[in-house]
Amino acid sequence: MKAEDVTDTLQLALAASGCDSALVAHKPRLLSDNGSSYVSAELAGWLEGNGMDHVRGAPNHPQTQGKIERWHQTLKNRILSAR
Repeated sequence: MKAEDVTDTLQLALAASGCDSALVAHKPRLLSDNGSSYVSAELAGWLEGNGMDHVRGAPNHPQTQGKIERWHQTLKNRILSAR
């Protein structure tokens, strides 16, 4: 996965959720692991340009990584069921 894949997916998610056009009290945050596509300068610039914070899970911290992995599974299941 490349940073462009992440930014494309985030753009779709923001549009679907309405966060890109709604007045919200807190900036949306991206919770990710430390994969190469998530630590790229390209993604950091995109997040900054869209007013988002980025929180990376600590390596070897199963509670945080578990949240991310559970979200990935949920997202994958939704994508597969939409086909």
